[in-house]
Amino acid sequence: MPLYLSDIPTSGAELEDYVAALFLAAGCFVEKNIEERNVLELDIVATDYTQDTPRVVLAEAKSGDWGFGDLFKVVGWMRYLRIDEGAMLVREIPHDKDLDRLGGIFGPLSVTIVRLDDLEEASNRFAESGLPVVRHPQEVEQWRWVHTAERVLLRQLIALKKSQLDRQGPSAVAGYHELVNNGIFFEPSIAGRLSHLYEAYQTHPKLALGCALEMDDDPFDPNPFFKTSPRMSDAMLRGEHSLLQASFYVEHRARLAILKPAVDLACRAPRVVDKLVGRTTAFRTGVPTLPASFVEGLRWLTEQPTFRHYPRLWQMFLWSWGGFVLRDREDVEYGWLSDQSGVPKDEVAAALQAFDYFYPIEGSWFATPGPTHCKMIKMMPWAFLGLGSHHRLTAYGLTDYAEFGYSDYTATDMARWHLHAYELLSSSPAASERP
Repeated sequence: MPLYLSDIPTSGAELEDYVAALFLAAGCFVEKNIEERNVLELDIVATDYTQDTPRVVLAEAKSGDWGFGDLFKVVGWMRYLRIDEGAMLVREIPHDKDLDRLGGIFGPLSVTIVRLDDLEEASNRFAESGLPVVRHPQEVEQWRWVHTAERVLLRQLIALKKSQLDRQGPSAVAGYHELVNNGIFFEPSIAGRLSHLYEAYQTHPKLALGCALEMDDDPFDPNPFFKTSPRMSDAMLRGEHSLLQASFYVEHRARLAILKPAVDLACRAPRVVDKLVGRTTAFRTGVPTLPASFVEGLRWLTEQPTFRHYPRLWQMFLWSWGGFVLRDREDVEYGWLSDQSGVPKDEVAAALQAFDYFYPIEGSWFATPGPTHCKMIKMMPWAFLGLGSHHRLTAYGLTDYAEFGYSDYTATDMARWHLHAYELLSSSPAASERP
């Protein structure tokens, strides 16, 4: 049975996912569900890199009742975080609220109020309100599925953390996600954020392998040397072990989280970058200490013509398109990636080498596992491989993977990934078998 998401989300989490999907379909890089413990929780922070100075919008989604207090709370968060633009996206307008009056009060405070009771009109209302234009409305549903998969993976991770108190791996993965998603966001300096993120990355270089070895009853070590585990092959080749799938996801999230402030630093503080990569000897405070390999990656990044769009490209490539390309259809797929990211088509191949420059490993982050046309990022969670497969089925206008016409393992692999994603998504309360 096909799975469906509700047309008009009724729960807070589902509406947050929908609003995040709208910003993603508008070409923004999106961070969501960011929490500073006992202080605040942000629904969505969207960054639009199409302008010379990145445009940042703090967005709050409200599925139920709301009032002046909620709007002033957004204003306070904006001031606290030094974000110039805010938005309140609501499912309905309470009968005692006058939207024009609210706009007159909060418009001068740079807070926009958008009603999302009719989701078919949501894209138009985004544009009418002055928010980034939703250029790819057909991508909204795909992103909603991505966010649903993320929530299920993280829910499974927290369940493992609570049930396996005798093991360090689940807590380490959950803690790393907490740091990547929440902790570093509130570091006021971009350079400091970048430095702390990379320091954390260096202490978790082989987190999934450490978890796998602990499952083999070895002592937990997030940086094991000269060891391997058959559980890693089980996870990569058969989609097994929910802890390892969650770890794959968190580790790629961490790499993406480092790439974004690297771009932000190049956009907002080019003199710091020049100092880091040795293009100037002028003294400047706030220059972080980073490994030579990362500095070389930063040098390469700033030499690329449209580097500011790379975080958006990678966020889209990893989660919406599954972290792989079909080698015999690269021209078509690079065209899609270009259209949705803003990276010129002839630069997409180079942009997809960013992981190799920033996180060098033996060989490349891209691999072609056996007789297949899938060229994929290593250690991709099967849920997102499945979502990327389904995305292609829809984009190519096909109904079955056999219609791709492959005689190797390509179609079989995509069908297996698709089934894995279906089974994971079917466990979410957001999904149902009836529209």
